[in-house]
Amino acid sequence: NAGTLSTTGKAVPIAEKVNFNSFRFTGAYTFSPTGLLVFQTGTAVPKSQLTWFDLDGKKGNTVGEPSNFLSASRALSPDGQRAAVIIDAGDGKADLWIYDLARAIGTRFTFGTSSVAFPVWSPDGIQIAYSDGVGKLSIKSADGASDPRVLVSEEGNARLVPTSFSPDGSLLAFRKQ
Repeated sequence: NAGTLSTTGKAVPIAEKVNFNSFRFTGAYTFSPTGLLVFQTGTAVPKSQLTWFDLDGKKGNTVGEPSNFLSASRALSPDGQRAAVIIDAGDGKADLWIYDLARAIGTRFTFGTSSVAFPVWSPDGIQIAYSDGVGKLSIKSADGASDPRVLVSEEGNARLVPTSFSPDGSLLAFRKQ
């Protein structure tokens, strides 16, 4: 009922594989004033490739294969040898991958059941902090050898976004959305 913004009756699916943005908890759909539903299927993240450009805008080397990189979530390691990137898994989730830039090889870094975002390297390059998309801020050894450790956990749909480490790596700044 559009007037009362309430539902009645039995729920039935009317569309499948509607594009969903797990970081904003929204779908790519809208209704017209007449009740017509318009929606987008598939993924909103087109395939792209990690590519170096010099300061004059000249294209350099590419790294790895084209993938569904989330543009707002990538970070170079302090030594510039690795990149932490988020790749859309296509199922409403996203995972953190670490790319060795010299060898152009990517390795999956997270294997959770929720999406991750906003990787931040510690100043020494030994750890990576990230948001898991469901109210947890975690940190994990950059070599992938340890399980993630939850630093902060919030109830509900709070988004905790790490922004930077202190220069000595003892503190982590983050914002709560």
